[in-house]
Amino acid sequence: MQVKGQISIKGIVQGVGFRPFVYKTARELGMNGTVRNLGSEVLVLAEGDNFSEFVRRLSRGTPLSHIDTITVTDSDETVPNGFKILESATGTLSGFIPADVATCDECIQDIFTPGGRYEGYWATSCVNCGPRYSIICSLPYDRERTRMDAFPMCGPCRDEYGNPASRRHHAQTIACDACGPALSLLRTDGTPVEGDSLHIAAELLDEGAVVAIRGLGGFHIACTTEAVGRLKGTLGRQEQPLAVMATAEKIAEVAIVSAAEWK
Repeated sequence: MQVKGQISIKGIVQGVGFRPFVYKTARELGMNGTVRNLGSEVLVLAEGDNFSEFVRRLSRGTPLSHIDTITVTDSDETVPNGFKILESATGTLSGFIPADVATCDECIQDIFTPGGRYEGYWATSCVNCGPRYSIICSLPYDRERTRMDAFPMCGPCRDEYGNPASRRHHAQTIACDACGPALSLLRTDGTPVEGDSLHIAAELLDEGAVVAIRGLGGFHIACTTEAVGRLKGTLGRQEQPLAVMATAEKIAEVAIVSAAEWK
């Protein structure tokens, strides 16, 4: 029996791959309709035999979403054939933007897959990971309202962006080595260092240099333990504690760690 209705989903539902999730679910269940981003709300117009199952699946959300409420109401709107992702609403919108999300396991696998499109590309991301809070300029969360607007998608990235079967369907941060942000290494006077920026920076750290690494939300000032005195002296903060990164073997040498803490 064909059932039609409007589904309002409120919570953290933008920047978390929610619209592609709704689209994919609708296609799997043979639903007709539309989905639109309204900021802290996603509005779905749907019609089909599997309406109840559709609502049930939507209530699960995506890995990064947090659903506060789902409301279903009757609707007199005309439902198009097929299912479409509509342009986001504009104007004064409210909503929560998720924090920047560490690269997911699947994207890491893409980075280390020889011959793959993302092999070795540090800014690889998908709908389940990548920057959010640090790159958004205004709501709603769409590429043209983020810092990624400066990096037009190449053909292969655009194909993935528009492919419902792809993990990067409507991933606003999609980018590759051909079209996305690139790494550069600069001297203290601002002149560039030629060569592989990542590996040269690692070599400089090993040689005792202090390297400022520009991240998504600011700068990470890095050095080895041998150079930490010079770093603190330069900063004028001799007593300031610093975060320490170490291998599991080194940690075991200097600290008592419980099973729960290791986990």
